Amino acid sequence: MTRPIKQIEADLAMLSATVATVAEEISSAYGKYFQLLGESVQRQIALASYQICTQAYPDSFLGLSFNQRQKLQQSLREVGKQVKAQLELVLETSKKVNPAIAELDEASSEAETNSEETQETQETEEKSPSSASETEDLTPENLIQWITRLEAAIAEILQAASSEANRLLQETGILSNKLPNKLLEAAVQAEESTEAIGGGQPNLLKLVVETEAPDSAKDAQITQLMAVCLRLAEIEFAAPALSAQRNQIRELQAKVAKLQKQYSQKHRERSVAQAEAAWRSCWYED
Repeated sequence: MTRPIKQIEADLAMLSATVATVAEEISSAYGKYFQLLGESVQRQIALASYQICTQAYPDSFLGLSFNQRQKLQQSLREVGKQVKAQLELVLETSKKVNPAIAELDEASSEAETNSEETQETQETEEKSPSSASETEDLTPENLIQWITRLEAAIAEILQAASSEANRLLQETGILSNKLPNKLLEAAVQAEESTEAIGGGQPNLLKLVVETEAPDSAKDAQITQLMAVCLRLAEIEFAAPALSAQRNQIRELQAKVAKLQKQYSQKHRERSVAQAEAAWRSCWYED
């Protein structure tokens, strides 16, 4: 038997409140995650560059002057700082793209301000429209899309950082110019999408390049190259605090998936109840 429409709508209102709460938790979790990720990326760029300069191509690095080495190191540090700044900007930018998330953030900020005001002011605020009405468009689907955009932004930032670090290493003559920059970027992009850990040195990419020999009668030359390739899974694996924050985000994502299922079921139930009511309202016996 179909339940009353008001009862179904009451369930939907409770679900909406839960969605808003989870959204705040996700926003806070990603804020902490991005801070930790930015710090970890800075360390991993330095470590990967160190491996390339001292283990893979020590002679090339020694061939640089003291000032050139310092300039390279400073430029690589700047890449790490840029990643941290970009990650800090991503969360705020993503909220602006999703009006429902932005309204939720504003409502949360207002609530924090109100908590510092007098009881009389708080009572006045309670008479105004509730924050639930301000976030009525916030749905589990909104959250899923928001999370998807955040994860895509992370992947793009890491790819850009890898490419920039490799460009700097090529410009200083550490990395060979035998491999075209576009081909190197494509190889890094393909490798970054893998989740394997422990298959080699972290955040590094080893390539085997076949080049034509000067004398066409000779066999082609095989050259092994190494490049920076920031992989999210390896960055998280090397930082316990970051990995723990990722686990928290996964738990919240599971909550959102469960809420989406419940949300769809309740909307379906309400539609059926409304359709039955509409049928009864216009039906009459001959």
